[in-house]
Amino acid sequence: MVTPTVCIVLYMNESHSEVSTEEYNRMTDHGGSLSMMVDCVIEHDLPICISCQALDLVLLENKNVRVLDKLRTASSVSFLTGMYSHALPSFMPECFDMQMAEAAREFDRLGVSRASILMLPEFDIYSALFPSLHSIGVDTVLLQHGINELHLQQESINAPHTNFVKLKNANDVSTHGIVTHGGSVRDLYLKMLRGVVSVEAVIDDMICQASKTPNDPFLTFLIGVQQPWVCPPCFIPDLEAIQINDSLSVFVEFAEALDRYQREGKLQLASLGSPDIAKVISAHFEKPMLSPTATSHWYLGVRRKTKWKVRDDRHVDLLDALKEENFFLLSSYHRRLYLWLTNSDFYSLLRARAKSPTGDGVIAILPSTKNKYQFVIIKSDFCRLEEIQHGLATLTSRKGLLELHSYTSLSAASKQKVKLLHKCFGGQC
Repeated sequence: MVTPTVCIVLYMNESHSEVSTEEYNRMTDHGGSLSMMVDCVIEHDLPICISCQALDLVLLENKNVRVLDKLRTASSVSFLTGMYSHALPSFMPECFDMQMAEAAREFDRLGVSRASILMLPEFDIYSALFPSLHSIGVDTVLLQHGINELHLQQESINAPHTNFVKLKNANDVSTHGIVTHGGSVRDLYLKMLRGVVSVEAVIDDMICQASKTPNDPFLTFLIGVQQPWVCPPCFIPDLEAIQINDSLSVFVEFAEALDRYQREGKLQLASLGSPDIAKVISAHFEKPMLSPTATSHWYLGVRRKTKWKVRDDRHVDLLDALKEENFFLLSSYHRRLYLWLTNSDFYSLLRARAKSPTGDGVIAILPSTKNKYQFVIIKSDFCRLEEIQHGLATLTSRKGLLELHSYTSLSAASKQKVKLLHKCFGGQC
């Protein structure tokens, strides 16, 4: 029996709408949960790949450079290509080249090498972007089941199921796609963090999923490092860190189990952005993947998430204000601020507000065995809306994030985050 190979991608997002600003500040502190996750992965020498935007790493550079140093120097860790901020290209298509150019400058300045594989926020990839991908040296994009729709140009009953696809648009511009597993494995992973299923159940399901595509060289599995953040039912901020530590202990068990499965020969981990895997991908796409009677190219579609469709006055005000700005006349500080303001989790926050009649931002209440409350509350932090509104006022006034009076009305956690962003954009504190 062939040992299945799995590539685990750890995904970072500083603007995650379901991680409060206060919790983000804590998790990125020295000795915080992000530090402990990184230490755990590196201690067990687990091959992993990081998918993030450049701003995620710039924030670490200015907040906790020790974590950044560990990630960029560990031989078992690789990085995918990313944008500058967590934005949706379909919402701001005119910003895609600006996002990628600013990201390249920051990644290079930080000394972070990236694979020629791109994972866009929310897998918001569409075929019109293919020429732009070629121009920046990207030859492969990550896709996800349930979000990206794939259609063969010619039907064939002999076409095998595969997670490796050759994509082509109407102008015959092609690129490669790798479909990640976001369905059953991810659901099990989140249940694992809540103590509902065992770590072994998740890894066994990975192995099972990999066996379903024997023609594929490996299975790609995505994990968000921020998920899930949890708070007690009384919403006391000081207790959030205790709940996070419960989830963190399970992640440590997960990493230890992955190491054990590798040593027992049941599973082989590989880093998706590593040179070795790049050779495997290249060789795989050179093989005929479909029957001779069928084309090997697929068309790509995106199933838009419900949260992207929310509109209200804040959405209109933000989009109108950004589209009225001449990006190229902005200072470097205000260009970075502009790109940060395009982050997609603004729409997630609007969706959460629309779904919460009481205005508390609660999205879901899920069963858990990892804390005394027996359930986890997933909740959006509306302080992030105030941060975005403050950022927009700063951009239109051409001042700094710390100069406007609206800065004084932000929460203490938001002030800390905004001050850090100010530094990341090139401001003086």
